[in-house]
Amino acid sequence: MVGIGALIGLGEFDAESMSAQHTVPAPGASVGPTAAKAPSGTAFVYSDEYKRHILSKGHPESPDRLKAILKRLQESGLDKKVTKMAPAGDPLPYIKKIHSDEHIALVVKQARDPSICWLAVAGAMTGVDAVFQGKVRNAFCAVRPPGHHAENRGEFGFCFFGNVAIAAKYALEKYKIERVLVVDWDYHHGNGKNGMGVLQRPVGDVLLNPQAYGFSGDGESGQEGRGQEDRAEH
Repeated sequence: MVGIGALIGLGEFDAESMSAQHTVPAPGASVGPTAAKAPSGTAFVYSDEYKRHILSKGHPESPDRLKAILKRLQESGLDKKVTKMAPAGDPLPYIKKIHSDEHIALVVKQARDPSICWLAVAGAMTGVDAVFQGKVRNAFCAVRPPGHHAENRGEFGFCFFGNVAIAAKYALEKYKIERVLVVDWDYHHGNGKNGMGVLQRPVGDVLLNPQAYGFSGDGESGQEGRGQEDRAEH
């Protein structure tokens, strides 16, 4: 299965590959033009539109995945404790910073409703805004279709756009932060992020339980992301 949710938050971390003098601002610190006021709570970014995304009958990447999340939230009472947000904004300018025009044209042809693919990216970007504008401490974005296998060759691994890669680029540029850490806890390697010109410094990527022999057939510990110059060729 491929990832369906993204948890976005501020924090501090150390990594050998990152410059020691740079830190991610803690919640409550000034971030770019916006000063957060001791934010608390979790945003839940979601739209019923995501359930309209269907690949085929009986496909494992189905609306049932979101239904399971919603059911668990209700059963646990967490649905009353989160700040519910709908995806907003136009993600296309940032999609174009990560994906080639050829890839975008392929998605328009392949997806039953490309607007839902756009909406998934908008959901991740909405989560970034909620955190960096101090509305919440962190955000869980329950979006479909997923994105961590998306490269520049059309739909791949049930993914159309690199939602998290685009959100990382958005955070770096809009809020002028110095680095981003992406933690991918999927069984499969999130191969899409490596070739999108975003997973290099200042973006770090940690994959928990990497299985290089599983889909997509890569993800060894020594593998490195490519630079922006390779974006359109991958």
